[in-house]
Amino acid sequence: MEPGGRRAPRGRAGLQRLGLLVCRSRLCARLLGVDRVQATVTAARVGTWFGYGLITFGVLAFISGVALSGLWFVFLGWFLFVAARGGAFLVTEQAALAGRKVHDVMSPNPATTSATASVQELIDDYVMRYRHSSFPVVRSDGSVVGLVTLDAVRFIPLSQRSEVTLETVAYPLTQVPVVGPDDPADALVPMILGGPGIRALVFEGGDPNGPLVGIVSARDLLRLMHGSLLVGR
Repeated sequence: MEPGGRRAPRGRAGLQRLGLLVCRSRLCARLLGVDRVQATVTAARVGTWFGYGLITFGVLAFISGVALSGLWFVFLGWFLFVAARGGAFLVTEQAALAGRKVHDVMSPNPATTSATASVQELIDDYVMRYRHSSFPVVRSDGSVVGLVTLDAVRFIPLSQRSEVTLETVAYPLTQVPVVGPDDPADALVPMILGGPGIRALVFEGGDPNGPLVGIVSARDLLRLMHGSLLVGR
């Protein structure tokens, strides 16, 4: 019930029950001495298969002529599938990155581009050479002005690529995740996934006005996560 005696919407009540079940599962895992990561992965597998089952049931119901109920079960199954997979990923990521620092996962001394370089120069001299999809953009005084991505430059017409400079198409630092080498690594995932180019720039002391010392991509995080899982951490 909501304040004022109103009944909570059915969807919100379902989410509340789901959250209660999650809390209970974590509490049971702690009380029983079960590894939280393994328990979450197992629960995610069960949730994934249950989601598949709901989707299959919904498709069959739709084919049988119960269109509305069928679509509802498909939606519910897909929601459960995504939630289960996402929950397992986040817990595994947190376990793999726990106690790590940004300098443990970053790529030091990243390749940078000149702010005055054109989009065509980026394609010819950087993309084909380094095989990266994002590059920090640096002025002549060494200050970083932002991050340029291939997704941003591909919308530039071919006839203008030799005239448009990278500084004009780069994402400014106010829109790019910025961290320091000694910051906790487990905070990188939500920052990177919410930023342009799926990258975070690493500055000395975390100060964007300081020297650029590294860059972190989603691939860097996955590499560390896979390595941690292989060694059993």
